[in-house]
Amino acid sequence: MVKKMTFFWWLLSLVMSSLPATSCSLFVDPSNKSNLTYTAQAKGLLQSSPEVYYLLKGLGHATYHQRFTSLSALHYVLFWSQRERTTFLVLCSSFLSKLIPSNSLRNLMQNYASTANWFMKLSPHVRADLRKRNNGKTFFSSFPFLVRIVRNYIVHYIENQNTVVGQTIGNEPEAILHYFTTIFPSLMSELYDFIHINRNQRNPNVEVFSSYFEK
Repeated sequence: MVKKMTFFWWLLSLVMSSLPATSCSLFVDPSNKSNLTYTAQAKGLLQSSPEVYYLLKGLGHATYHQRFTSLSALHYVLFWSQRERTTFLVLCSSFLSKLIPSNSLRNLMQNYASTANWFMKLSPHVRADLRKRNNGKTFFSSFPFLVRIVRNYIVHYIENQNTVVGQTIGNEPEAILHYFTTIFPSLMSELYDFIHINRNQRNPNVEVFSSYFEK
C-alpha cells in the first residue's frame, strides 16, 4: 500500500507539473463551477493517457459526491492487475443488462469516447464474426453493447480457440481484454467512471463492486 501510494502521488505530481502554470483548470469551467469542460490540455491528456485523465477528472470533480477521495483513487483502475480488469468488465456487463434503456445514467454512457464508431475499429475477422452471431445486424453502436461483446468473448473464450477470431483477439480472458483495450484505451476508465457514479446514487446492484473501491 505504501508503494502504491508513493507511486500515485509521484504520478499525480508529474502530470500536474507538465501543465502550464498559468492555464485554467483542466476540467472546471471558471465561469460555471457545476460544469465540466474539455480544454485543449484535457483533450491531449485523454488521447495520450486516458486512465490518468479519468483519474484527475475524478479527483477534481466539482460535484462532491462524484469526486474521488484519496482512498478511492488508490483503488483506481490504473493500479489494477489484468485479472482484476477482466473480472470487473464481466461484472459491469451483468450490471448494465439490468438497467432499462431509458435509465438516465445509462444514457450518459453514449458520451464516452469508446462509443464513437467502435464497430469499424475492430478487425475484419471480428466484425464478420459479430455479424454472423447477430444474424447479419450491423447496428453496433451503443457502449453497453460493446461491453457485452467483450464479455461474451471473454466468457466463451474456449469456443474461439484454434479459430481465426481466436488468433486475432487471443485465446485467454486477459489476452482478449488486452485486445479490446488496445483498440479502446478509455474502456476500463469509462466503466469505472460509470460504476462510481451509480455507486454514489446508492444503487443496490453495485454492492458487487465493493472490493474495487475503498472500504
